[in-house]
Amino acid sequence: TLLTVQILIIFFELEFYISETEGNIPGYYTYSLKYDKNYKQDGVIEESLNYRKKYNSKKIIKICTVNKVLESEIGTKLLYKNNTISKETDNEMIKYYTTFGNEIMKKCEFIFNGEFDEYEINLISLLNKNKKRFVQLCNLADEKISDVGIEKNNNDETLFFINNKKNKLYFSQLSTGTQKIIVLGNKILNALENNKSLFIDELEKSLHPSLAKFLIMLMEYPIENSYSQLFFTTHSIYLALLLDNDQLYYIDNKKDNYEILNISTAIKQGIINKDKTLPIALVDDLLIKNPNRNKINEFLNKTN
Repeated sequence: TLLTVQILIIFFELEFYISETEGNIPGYYTYSLKYDKNYKQDGVIEESLNYRKKYNSKKIIKICTVNKVLESEIGTKLLYKNNTISKETDNEMIKYYTTFGNEIMKKCEFIFNGEFDEYEINLISLLNKNKKRFVQLCNLADEKISDVGIEKNNNDETLFFINNKKNKLYFSQLSTGTQKIIVLGNKILNALENNKSLFIDELEKSLHPSLAKFLIMLMEYPIENSYSQLFFTTHSIYLALLLDNDQLYYIDNKKDNYEILNISTAIKQGIINKDKTLPIALVDDLLIKNPNRNKINEFLNKTN
């Protein structure tokens, strides 16, 4: 994945291999999107989807390239695919759209910071699937939780949690950190079992460092034939040090253009070495531009 920001123009490119299943077209798909801050009014600058059968294939099939559109061309094609198939070539092209769209919807999940109540309904299905593991995860998040159940009212189902005093608590009454471990822990396990890619914003927010580390370690849960991936952003040096160099990327924001670079690149350039470790490089503005210390000190001095 490549993400580059140039002044007010944002370019996003996603490439991945889709394996063969019934009715799809396996191969390498490359999706790109270019837009600026006015995209809601003016539409995206460019959206494109390309395909090649093998990684080193020279033959590239251009599925679509559109400019100045307010709605995704891929989403529009999938939504109205029964109305757009007018000839054999259209029918063949729709297969590419469907293959790509199904992979994104089924195999990728994005979790951003905010209220976790919206995930509660999904947790009920996970509880029904493996209650013992679900309760163990809840107890790990909060040792006072001893059991979990489902309260039924007409057609509605609501999770409830029993603490060691036999009191009933609802999901919204749990702490933010407890909610987050229950949601993310189950999401990671579900991703592993269904070969999904999971994208999490600020994984460590509201969590004890040990529990944040637990979520990363959970990706190594022994599930056969799983090729799931976890992508997350973090401000925690502690979590960064848990990863191998080839797993760790940073956003170089010291210039006008933002770039995502691998830590291995910084090592090759001598930015990080035995004397300038990763924590030192981060704190000393060698990798990223940190908040202005002079302004911070000036503000504190004036406040005093």
